Amino acid sequence: MKQLLPLLILLNCHMIQGVLEWIVSAKVTDYGQDVTLFCNVSNCCPNDAGWDRYSPEQRTLFIDVKTGHSNKKYDGKTLRGGYTLVIKNLTKNDLNVSYACVYGVTIGQSKFLWKEDVFTYISDTTPNPPNDNSRLSEIQIAGITIGIVVLVGVAVAIFVLFLKKTRKKGHISEVEAMPLLDYFLEDPSNIECIEGKDATLTCKVRAGSPPVQWKKASTAITSNENCLMSNKDTEYNLILKNVKPSDSGEYCVEVGQFSKTIKLAIKGMDFVKITIKWYNVK
Repeated sequence: MKQLLPLLILLNCHMIQGVLEWIVSAKVTDYGQDVTLFCNVSNCCPNDAGWDRYSPEQRTLFIDVKTGHSNKKYDGKTLRGGYTLVIKNLTKNDLNVSYACVYGVTIGQSKFLWKEDVFTYISDTTPNPPNDNSRLSEIQIAGITIGIVVLVGVAVAIFVLFLKKTRKKGHISEVEAMPLLDYFLEDPSNIECIEGKDATLTCKVRAGSPPVQWKKASTAITSNENCLMSNKDTEYNLILKNVKPSDSGEYCVEVGQFSKTIKLAIKGMDFVKITIKWYNVK
């Protein structure tokens, strides 16, 4: 025992607490995240690089992070200028307890891990674990999106049809309420003409009316040497030269959607002679 005493004293001199010190390398925002402690060691790490936990009993987490295996709760690795301890899925049980880094035979300072050291803000509640049933799958999200698009499309289509129907009804009502203005200023008169003479058919229409068209038996009449057309102001004339019995009948004059009929009667020369003779006898 007396021979082992100097050796124990030498070991105690090397195991000086407070030489090594760890820090939280990056803060987190809430429970459930991973917290990393960093132990600063120059020329890291030819010696064993381990971690202890005191709660208050001592528990060795890693003898050497280089050779130790990670588990569900703790992990660690060496870096340039030190080594780390990763506390996975942080809970309240991981706080308010002491941690110390052990390098070789040197035990670092045992320090408490406080809330203030870990969080960017203090969280007093542990978040509820995500519930898979409350999450929507991509197919469900796509289905909801398509459903919304279809509903919006149907609503727009119904609105457009309603708007067109309303405008159409309004247009029809306006047309029905406003009677069409006849282009003819007066009804034309029927005429009689002696065979061989010129017959003039006349109608009067409003200024600014559509073009005037003359027809006989639904056939349009065009100007030629025996048929002349003229107009002055609101009066339009159809002049038939040297009329024959075949020229008699009904003539139609059209202006836009309005039309009028003029009857032309041709009397032969025999009728004229009889009339003159009867006059002489008297």
